[in-house]
Amino acid sequence: MSNCTSDITLIGWVVRDPEVRTSAGGKTYGTATIAINKSYPKEVSNFYTCLFNQTLTERMQKANVKKGSLIKVTGELTHLVYEKTDPQTKQPTGDHGFELRVNGNSWDFIPSATKKNETAPATAGSTTPAPAATTGTAPADGFDALPTDVLGDDDLPF
Repeated sequence: MSNCTSDITLIGWVVRDPEVRTSAGGKTYGTATIAINKSYPKEVSNFYTCLFNQTLTERMQKANVKKGSLIKVTGELTHLVYEKTDPQTKQPTGDHGFELRVNGNSWDFIPSATKKNETAPATAGSTTPAPAATTGTAPADGFDALPTDVLGDDDLPF
């Protein structure tokens, strides 16, 4: 039997400030919960707990990822099944719940609502550079012009 993984890429909003934790074995890791909103056929939000190794966690701290940040997370999707407990008595109820987890391999900021002529935030958790801010005004058709200093006519994929 071959090893199969459930790799996934998610784009969502961080719902609370990421936390730094230490495992029982003494390893440092970080957690961040992101929400992905869907509006069809009805408004629903899915929440994913993302786990990051120490290096990615430190990059998140340096980049100031916080509640409300829009990020892209790539990693392996897993799920955790647990037995629910009564909040008052702390006794098991017999019901089960589950939590979707992503063991994060990488993360990036997703620029959102940045104004024209403004630089996007640095992508400290990524190996790709942040997109450069465009200068000038947008063309009349509403689409951003391709940067001619990066792409020549021969570099277009069509």
